[in-house]
Amino acid sequence: MQSKTLKSDMAATAMWFTLAILAFELACHVLFNHTPLKSAHLRSYFWYGESYEGKLRGLAATPNLPQRSVFFAGWLDEGTWKGRPDDVDVTVYGSSFAGNLATAMQTVRPEARIRSVGGPGAPLNHTYALYGVDRNMRKTKVAVIGVVSENVSQILTMNIGSVHAQTPMPYFFPRYDVVDGELKLTAGSLINSADELKKAFAEPALWNRQLEVLARHDDAYRRELFEANFVDSSLFGRLVRRSLATRHAQNYGAATYDRAGFRADAYQVQVFKAVLSRMIKDLRAEGVRPVVVLFSTRGQGDHLRSLLNADLQRDAVPFLTSNDFCTPADRSTYLPDGHFSLRCDREMATAALKLIDHEVSATRK
Repeated sequence: MQSKTLKSDMAATAMWFTLAILAFELACHVLFNHTPLKSAHLRSYFWYGESYEGKLRGLAATPNLPQRSVFFAGWLDEGTWKGRPDDVDVTVYGSSFAGNLATAMQTVRPEARIRSVGGPGAPLNHTYALYGVDRNMRKTKVAVIGVVSENVSQILTMNIGSVHAQTPMPYFFPRYDVVDGELKLTAGSLINSADELKKAFAEPALWNRQLEVLARHDDAYRRELFEANFVDSSLFGRLVRRSLATRHAQNYGAATYDRAGFRADAYQVQVFKAVLSRMIKDLRAEGVRPVVVLFSTRGQGDHLRSLLNADLQRDAVPFLTSNDFCTPADRSTYLPDGHFSLRCDREMATAALKLIDHEVSATRK
């Protein structure tokens, strides 16, 4: 008798819990779609857990996107980069940290001819692939390779959303692996421009093939977090997905980095070093002087220099690190979005230009 009562109580509790969730879902649907709250910031908060694909589709469907929109950034096609200066003194490759450095370099030395090529949040495999596209589009004396500490762990991914699902970064990039001590291209993206992405959203077969590429070759890809599904229609489901995505990003990064620094034996670190080494060799092979700039993000100290110092010294690669100009412990070093302050960027730009001047002078001698 007690067993039946217990089961009955559990069933009633489950029913009421389900009804409460449904009532919560209905109330929020009405509040955020049929009241003044539909344009409030709170509504955006409850949509953070939307699938990454859902965010991409929403961005692609936004009318009259400005050319500076992230939707058009970082793509591995020549059309994205046409119209930029093609006979320059310096080409800067990398993420938005490198882009900000290029802007500061131009400010410090307005007469310099500087070309900036990269993508927001881009890991080094994207940087190397984009260099492959760009090298036939420009002449340059020096190439600056921007390397960001927090992106080391993403070297085996093919889209930023596989790790960081909060903000859509539409562009895709290749996967590389180290095979028998050599860097090899494992897989490339089927979608390499903003127009191709729109086409893929209109043609499910192409988009599904792209997802299969990610599922097979993107080390961080999780179908339940990336792909659009019924959970996108549920507020409660989106909150749960957001929590799972945050935990996934933390766990994925922890496999490569902890408080003691980068795990030198981690496969991601080995591939990261191989990609950087190959890019340096390729630049030198075309007669371009490589310079490396290391950007240490918040909470990661000077561990990026510790990881790469011996390799860069061995290969006689000139480099500088943000830690020599912008102390991570100083809150004024960083902007709210995690990038460096204007002061830091300009100090690094001044140092980078002096380093470049020295390299160019040494080449002439």
